[in-house]
Amino acid sequence: MVPKLNKFRKHLGKLTKGEKDDAIFGLVEAALKREDINAAISEVRRIKNDYYLFLGVRSIVKKIVQLAKKSINKFGSVLKHEKEAFREYLKELVILANSITEERLRAIVFADIAIAFYLIDESLEGDLALRTSLDLAEKLKDDDVTFEIVYSLVENDLLEKAAYAMSLVRNRKKLDVILSYMALHLYKEGREDDAAKVITHIQSDFHKVMALWKMAEFESKRDKKKAEEILKKAMELLKDIENPVLRFEAFVKIAELQEELAGRFRFS
Repeated sequence: MVPKLNKFRKHLGKLTKGEKDDAIFGLVEAALKREDINAAISEVRRIKNDYYLFLGVRSIVKKIVQLAKKSINKFGSVLKHEKEAFREYLKELVILANSITEERLRAIVFADIAIAFYLIDESLEGDLALRTSLDLAEKLKDDDVTFEIVYSLVENDLLEKAAYAMSLVRNRKKLDVILSYMALHLYKEGREDDAAKVITHIQSDFHKVMALWKMAEFESKRDKKKAEEILKKAMELLKDIENPVLRFEAFVKIAELQEELAGRFRFS
């Protein structure tokens, strides 16, 4: 009976700890609603559960990003006293982020911290946080995390830093795949110029053509003429694909979509 009782107590202890951390996270949210970042950080220091620790740190970083953007929109840059306060808060949050044991969560939150540092013109600290984030993603071999890191930089209009992040990804083939999907995401959001910029960073001609093909496939449901123009660009790049098997694969995809577009036009 004793081993079973000990097991039950251990399980009960975990539940109690989880409930406690849930309550503490509620206090973090309340502090952030009244923009008391200092109080929010004090509460996060008490959290033990990895998941709630991640949520707490990330919520505070996002509040800093929100306040920094608000200041930039109003004054053109973050005010000096805000910058100094945000910098100190972020240094505290780096320490807390390092205590997150789940590496995937740690990688995501360090990308958020990097963005916050960049917005307050702390480029060196931002680069350190970004490298930490990407190193963890590489270690995990997790393409989704790498995509999220680079995409979050693009989403926050930090295109130069996104390019820097791309240069840090050691697996070039993996990066080209990520970039082709990122170009599609940006295109779907109506950010066509940003999508075009991302495509210029794709080194593989095959993945460059595939990025254009994905965009044309998406556009085919909305604007036939525009889809055809994108396919024309893809066809022009087709000759640059050196691998004959990949070149044929890309050709078939383009030709099939062209035929589909012609059929829609003919019978619509």
